[in-house]
Amino acid sequence: MSVLMKELETSSFLRGKYEVKSFRKEEIILNAEDRLDSIIILKSGKLKTYSLSENGAKHLMRIYEAGGLLGDVEVFTDSVVICFVEAMEDGEMYVIKREHFFKWMEHDFNISLYIVRQLAEKLINTGIKMRSAVSYPLKYQVLLYIWKYVSQYKNNCIPKVLIVEELGSNIRSINRILKQLAEEGIIINLSGKIKIEDLNLVLTMMSQYELC
Repeated sequence: MSVLMKELETSSFLRGKYEVKSFRKEEIILNAEDRLDSIIILKSGKLKTYSLSENGAKHLMRIYEAGGLLGDVEVFTDSVVICFVEAMEDGEMYVIKREHFFKWMEHDFNISLYIVRQLAEKLINTGIKMRSAVSYPLKYQVLLYIWKYVSQYKNNCIPKVLIVEELGSNIRSINRILKQLAEEGIIINLSGKIKIEDLNLVLTMMSQYELC
């Protein structure tokens, strides 16, 4: 159980000041340009955030699991939602009104510090993603996403659609890279997903690009 979930469920300060809402797979939780007056903490399931290009292609921003915090940037800055939020599987979420969330932060320094760290992590990950997109070829970007996904989710099978959405590239280019990685013994191409054979080989190949 994450720090936020544990504190939320045991805090007498927040008792009766939040809702638990359920969602279904592929349900759109938030649309870009929505106005948000609450913070969302994911209780179970998975959510993904993405933007849409002019041609309708999805550009994956982030995947959230239980304990993930959404809407913090928008609520803190009083801005509209910048990404679509879609359910990847059935689950539940805590919804806390802005005023209750701010009072919780004022009341509990450890929670405030934890949230600041979460925001800092989002900034770092965004910076890494932008640097990769600008400085490295598509193959490196695929390798980086494979490494990040396996490291974060402890799962060596990745849906191909997530790779396409993450990199904002076309499926033909991604399939060409995946075919190369399969020939090099790094992955196995399966129907709709890939299986990582050797994460050490992923790191070795990434280091070759970084040394150039």
